[in-house]
Amino acid sequence: MPLLGVYSWSQITTPGALSASNLRNDTSANDPSQPDYDPGAPSWTDKTYTYNGGTPTHIKINDDDGLFEDNDAETGAVATLAEDVTIDGVTYYAGETVENEFALVDGGGSRVYVIRIGGQNVGFAPQTPYYVVPAGVTFYPTESLGGTTDESSIGTLNTVSYSGVICFAAETLIDTPQGSRPAAELVAGDEVLTLDRGPQPLLWVGATERRFDGFEDPSRPVLLPAGALGEGLPARDLRLSPQHRVLVSGRRIERLCKALEALVPARGLLPLPGVRQMRGIAEIRYVHLLLDHHAILSAEGLACESLLPGPVALRMMEEGDRRAMLARLPQGQPIAPARPLLNVRDSSTIVRARRGEERQERSPGFKAVGFAPSLIGIAAQ
Repeated sequence: MPLLGVYSWSQITTPGALSASNLRNDTSANDPSQPDYDPGAPSWTDKTYTYNGGTPTHIKINDDDGLFEDNDAETGAVATLAEDVTIDGVTYYAGETVENEFALVDGGGSRVYVIRIGGQNVGFAPQTPYYVVPAGVTFYPTESLGGTTDESSIGTLNTVSYSGVICFAAETLIDTPQGSRPAAELVAGDEVLTLDRGPQPLLWVGATERRFDGFEDPSRPVLLPAGALGEGLPARDLRLSPQHRVLVSGRRIERLCKALEALVPARGLLPLPGVRQMRGIAEIRYVHLLLDHHAILSAEGLACESLLPGPVALRMMEEGDRRAMLARLPQGQPIAPARPLLNVRDSSTIVRARRGEERQERSPGFKAVGFAPSLIGIAAQ
């Protein structure tokens, strides 16, 4: 039986532009980038939300298809409360409808879902049901997802499985000092090649077995076919979780980030020819590779990130994995990203601009990065 953790509106400092009526009744984020944007109403995006502390209210749900959806996108019977629950002094009774009304997404890809029970929005649910958000943590969404494409700023629905995943597919070949090895064969202590520091030992290796319950499950892996990002990039078909980032460079990156290179999520590369979300597979095994710093690894010859243990990764992990990983990290030393991080919206914009430039036979505005196992410089393809 699915269990969700919901932070009520009394546990969140919400933007002043959103009235109590907006919080209770809005059915979309009214994002300026979504097709049915209403300029006369307030938007939920590009504003700061602050968690005030406390533990979420756990709600048990009866759902027949394993997917948490808005009623506009429901693939089976509607989800309902399995038992009575009281939120902010209001009791909602077993049998009342529970909806994933819409989702908000920040620049790092982290999501929260606006939960609706019995026709009223009651609060936020982070990506992992048991995740406790400390007081003072802020959330600044830049994108939104809804039950229809008209309610989504990037055309993706908010439908989500009741669990999440992140990182490399198990068979992905990772470059090590001894040659390429499948991610699933690596263990803590093994060395992998990194772009900035050469061979480095893995601090922790975890794995997640993931089954997909619906065709449109947004956590399905993204396939980067061999050569999709340039000659030999990747060298073989590469499967990544949607938020797993790839290193790119180019003049558009420099203009946007004021840096020569940036990391873009695999989902942001979907506008490229051949790149697609894999809707035909039933399950996948993901492997998490953690170093004592955020690093750029070689996966099938393509420069990709190692696990970044920030809010996104923590919210998507199973409780046991999260505890095991945190136990290995140095305490009090936050890990900084190896490169600037682009969100899905900016990544997709750059990709579409690149396609237009290539059609007009001009120099593309960005390119993927690869590196040879010898790590002698960057072999930009």
